[in-house]
Amino acid sequence: MPAYVLGPRQRLRYVDLVDLYKPIGQVGTAANLESEVPQQVVLDYSSVRCALETKKEASVPLPIGRSNYDITDTTDLINFHTSQEVGDGWYVLLKTPGHAEAGTWFEIQGEAQHLNFRAKSQVLLLKKATAPPFAS
Repeated sequence: MPAYVLGPRQRLRYVDLVDLYKPIGQVGTAANLESEVPQQVVLDYSSVRCALETKKEASVPLPIGRSNYDITDTTDLINFHTSQEVGDGWYVLLKTPGHAEAGTWFEIQGEAQHLNFRAKSQVLLLKKATAPPFAS
C-alpha cells in the first residue's frame, strides 16, 4: 500500500490499477548491455492507482505508441502520484478490471518527464513489452 493519499481530482482521474515490478541490479549501465531484461525483478507495489494515456499515430490506425518509444508524440504515458517510487526499466502489469488490455505488460522508459508538485503528479513514458521471463 502506498504511503500517500490521493487528492480528490486524482481519485477521479486515476482509474487504472497496475502492479509495479522493480528491476534489481545494474539496469541501463554498461555492465548490463548483453540483456535488456534484468536478472532479478521483484513485485514492489501492487494495485497502484494511476492514469494510462494511450497515444496513437494519426496516419496509421494501429497503436504505434505502444512500440515506437523513440517518438515522444506517439508514446504512451502513465501518470502517478509524485510520491510513488517508479523509474526507468520498471515493469508495469495493467490490472484494471474490465479494461480491454488488462493483463498487458508495459515497461517504463526513462525517468519522469513532467513533475507537477501542485497537482502531485508525475508523468512517465511507457512502451508495451512482452511478458518478462519471471511472469511465466
